[in-house]
Amino acid sequence: APCIICEHPGELDHIKHYAGNPSRDVEGNAWSLCRQHHTEKHQSGLVKFVEKYRLWSALEEKGFYYCGLGKCYRHESF
Repeated sequence: APCIICEHPGELDHIKHYAGNPSRDVEGNAWSLCRQHHTEKHQSGLVKFVEKYRLWSALEEKGFYYCGLGKCYRHESF
């Protein structure tokens, strides 16, 4: 699938990493990012990455919601 940001060839990226929790592999916790954007997300953190590229609706469609002052995203299923 193409990268959701630039449409270059993408690869699977887990939106959130939940150590030791197999639920991280649910369909709602993945999107496609090219290598450049994948690396950028891991370097900047999810919140800054989502704000920079205005990906709020992409996360909401996958069942995520913003935590607020904690500056985090949580998934409705885990």
